[in-house]
Amino acid sequence: MQLAVSTCVASAAAGLVALSTWLFRCWWLERNCRSVDVRVANYSAAHSFAGSIKALAVKCFPTEFENGVLDACSDEDACKDVLNTLSGFHSVEDCQWLLAMRQELVLGLAMLVPYHDSLYVASLCVDPAHRRQGLGALLMRSASAHAHQLGLPSLCGTVTNSNSNAKHLVDFYQRLGGSVEKNHAVCSQSTTLLSQRLRAPSGPATAHGVRPPMRITTCASDKEPWKYENLLKLRPHPN
Repeated sequence: MQLAVSTCVASAAAGLVALSTWLFRCWWLERNCRSVDVRVANYSAAHSFAGSIKALAVKCFPTEFENGVLDACSDEDACKDVLNTLSGFHSVEDCQWLLAMRQELVLGLAMLVPYHDSLYVASLCVDPAHRRQGLGALLMRSASAHAHQLGLPSLCGTVTNSNSNAKHLVDFYQRLGGSVEKNHAVCSQSTTLLSQRLRAPSGPATAHGVRPPMRITTCASDKEPWKYENLLKLRPHPN
């Protein structure tokens, strides 16, 4: 009898410790994220933070920017190279850049571009020294709020199965409310890789109270970012 009671007490104590640890981590993550501003910038506005973006790219994408390829470049030229590389086959002028910032230091970023009725999110990265602090989730939730503000009903992204972090990325996306469309083929001229298309609704369901990002402008003539209704007007109508 005493052994059973002792076991129950020990289990209860362990449960309380685990709950306290979880609550403390939630509080700490929320407090940490409050000190981070999320801003959205077009190609030209992103160059205002060229040095910080250059440093982040070297840390997060060592394969793409290996052997000190950016060291000999000025911050401005390096930023152009980074944004052009991370935009992939998309026109860099069509992309926006979501920047997680503490003061003027860029701690994380993601590329955004409209894709049909979704906001496509790619190249999401966080400074290794600031990972596991909720910044990746903050970027995704901010992207959700931004998409909703633009009138785009969903977010989407792609993870190739050859990516060593594929399972982690899919789990991360699902925790944020996303779903997976498996066996979606991504093709190029030289290869075809099986990948997973990820999709999630935009707005309150996935933003979880995070506000749309503050927009960085470079001049008074900087126009409003793309709106869903404007994108529809640009599409050719079927005959």
